[in-house]
Amino acid sequence: MNQEKAPAECVHIQRKAVFVSAAAEEKVDARNCFTVVSYNILADCYIPSGCYPHVPVEKLKMTERHKQLITELKFLDGDIVCLQEVDPHYYKDILFPFMEKQGYQGVFLQKIFGMEEGIATFFKHGVFELVEQKDVVLNSLFRDLINQDHLKEDDKNMLENYFKKNSVLLITKLKYMKTGKQVIVGNIHTWFGDWKNLDIITIQIALATQELSRHKNGHDQSYMLCGDFNVTPEMPGYQLIQRGYLDEEYSRKMQLTPKLDLSFGSTTLAEALKQFLTHGLSDAKSAYKEVLGAEPAFTNYETFVGKYDLFVYCLDYIWYSSKSISVLGVLKTVSEEQVKPLVALPNMVFPSDHVSVKAWFTFC
Repeated sequence: MNQEKAPAECVHIQRKAVFVSAAAEEKVDARNCFTVVSYNILADCYIPSGCYPHVPVEKLKMTERHKQLITELKFLDGDIVCLQEVDPHYYKDILFPFMEKQGYQGVFLQKIFGMEEGIATFFKHGVFELVEQKDVVLNSLFRDLINQDHLKEDDKNMLENYFKKNSVLLITKLKYMKTGKQVIVGNIHTWFGDWKNLDIITIQIALATQELSRHKNGHDQSYMLCGDFNVTPEMPGYQLIQRGYLDEEYSRKMQLTPKLDLSFGSTTLAEALKQFLTHGLSDAKSAYKEVLGAEPAFTNYETFVGKYDLFVYCLDYIWYSSKSISVLGVLKTVSEEQVKPLVALPNMVFPSDHVSVKAWFTFC
């Protein structure tokens, strides 16, 4: 397909909703539900020269991809929209004004160390109301974590320097205007680093889930954790959210991560802090797995010159509290057959190297 002439609607209209039952679909038709979207929109700072040769260079800038993005966001029409890799200037000058005109309010948190991207959470005015916002730096949570342990100061400094990344967590507590019920929404984009540091990714996920758990008001407090987790369903970080701990098989996988020379011997970060690899979100379920029986085949489909020929993995998820929220359905992601004519992502239809995920929910 000619990239210049690819119609922006041609693939979107082929994405169909799948519901858990006819009764669930009726709830959606009657609008007795709310929708949640998560989408990594690809920041300009992650597009080095020549990395996406199937797209004209002049079309890769976020300002050029904006038209495709707003087509996607209008199609998705989420009540809550969690975005990752959002350029701060693009957010302030273009994205926020557009979303405001569409009836949304929004909050933004930039990554640390001067990184020119961050995460944004939007919610529809009149559907949800902001009760509270908390900006969380994962490095700060990590420092608090290791201060709980009886480690020497030199060991703490070594662990902290090893763990130190730019990742943040944006927490919003929202009130559903129809019922007055509240839901805590976590929006996260964990470290990737070519998966050389699965230990760091897994502990970032542990810290995020623990922080979300701390914000719960009682066992029946509804929560969601959305974003680009940079883990596949086969990786320790996914299992940690799903089960609340790592079993023996996944603990062994963590032993393959780099070893650190601490005062009490050479060990991995995960082994040194294994007692903290848990969380209190015992009812966490993934929307797509709950509805479809499995996660999407991929949410990231890209070629990256100089690094890998084809990168095709499922990395993006919408987790929810299954004791207080029921998932009604999900929007099926696109198939490989739909992407191949366009070579890979991004392209002249899709503005990002990721595809969006969307789910329908109702409070129990």
